[in-house]
Amino acid sequence: LVRDRTLLRGGSGGAAPAGRRRTEGNEAEYFAGESPGDYADASPPSSTFDARDSVIRSFVEDNSDLDMGSLTALGNLNGPISSSTAGDRTPGTITGNDSALPQEDSIPPEDAEVLADVTFVDLSENGLVGTLPDEVGSLTYLEQLRVFGNGLGGPVPRGVLRLKNLHTLYMDGNDLTGRIPNDISNLTSLEHLHLDNNKFSGPIPNDIGDLDRLTDLRLSNNALTGEFPIEIINVPRLETLLLDSNFIEGELPRELVDMANLRVLRLHENEFIGKLPSLGSMEGLEELHLDGNAFSGSMPDDLAPSSLRELILSKNYLSGKISESGVGGLRALQDLRLSDNSFTGRIPGTIRNLADLRRLELDGNSLTGPVPEAVAELVALETLTLNDNALTGNLPEGLGQLALLQRLHVENNKLTGELPADIVLLRELVEFTMEGNGLTGSVPQPICNLNMEVLRADCNGDVPKIRCDCCNNCD
Repeated sequence: LVRDRTLLRGGSGGAAPAGRRRTEGNEAEYFAGESPGDYADASPPSSTFDARDSVIRSFVEDNSDLDMGSLTALGNLNGPISSSTAGDRTPGTITGNDSALPQEDSIPPEDAEVLADVTFVDLSENGLVGTLPDEVGSLTYLEQLRVFGNGLGGPVPRGVLRLKNLHTLYMDGNDLTGRIPNDISNLTSLEHLHLDNNKFSGPIPNDIGDLDRLTDLRLSNNALTGEFPIEIINVPRLETLLLDSNFIEGELPRELVDMANLRVLRLHENEFIGKLPSLGSMEGLEELHLDGNAFSGSMPDDLAPSSLRELILSKNYLSGKISESGVGGLRALQDLRLSDNSFTGRIPGTIRNLADLRRLELDGNSLTGPVPEAVAELVALETLTLNDNALTGNLPEGLGQLALLQRLHVENNKLTGELPADIVLLRELVEFTMEGNGLTGSVPQPICNLNMEVLRADCNGDVPKIRCDCCNNCD
């Protein structure tokens, strides 16, 4: 709670909510351009706590497993703090176990004053269960409501939809059910709406398109259905749109390109079909995640703008050649994943333009030809997966330049020749798989000394193709 610019928060029990982190197939990282501090984006200024503030805050902290049904006092607080409760408190102190606190799971009216001017409520990660009371709608000046990372259930309370001054609503990481209400459009001041990692179902309401101040919309990891709501395209300031891990279907609208301020677009793990959109004119776009859908056809040359840092198209039905110009023009790219499609042809040589690339995953396609020497120029690479294709020829000399490489997977191709001598320079390797090829030679002792988690080669038989004394799997 915040009263008169005084910060009052709940405790910090429990694990961080899943809504703050990437979903399946991604490491625990923040979004492009974000850091952990960004989630304090609208925190109120700190000030001195008075005795009354300590009572309220300590009450919340000492009851970190409250049933929310007992917190109807949020909207019905009145009366002064009694002298017997507050008399011995030192302004500015917050105690974790205070005998002066009320013992009930509510704040009695006689021990609290009117909180009509509350602007900030933060009860996140407190192990709360039950439903959020409708009385929260009585906090008419509330600007931020943060209850993420609890076990709250039921639908979005009607009271929340009366908070006309609300600009930040974080309800992610709970067990909320039902449909996202159409009346969400009543919250005309809303800028940040996080309802991800819940159990919402049904279509996304069209009325979300009326929230013209919205910059951040996260509805991931629910059970939402229907098609992509074209009304969202009308939200002029939207920068982050997360609809991943739902059951949204149909084709993406061409008008998607009109979302001029969009930076992050995550639609992965849905049921989208049709061709990939051409989003090359969206100059601010940094992340495009479309993996785990049913997109088909070829990769357009103007798929994404040069500002893009993450392009993830894995697990679709894409075919044809990987676009030379489409990939080569993405000079800011750090993460490129095209795995588990039906791409054919050669790995484009223009990949050498991607000097900042950290992750390159092309496995599970039908790529042919040699591994281009350009791969050895990508000195920022940490992950390189080329396995399960039809690549031929030798592994390129110069792989030893990839000093940051941790995962190298080239198994199940048609590669030949000896292992490059300079692989001994790959001192950060934790995974190296090369079986199912015609490679020969020996795994050098410096590689064995790395004690890798995964090291596999064709090292079985009386005359193995590759001599390896330290492989944990010999095929």
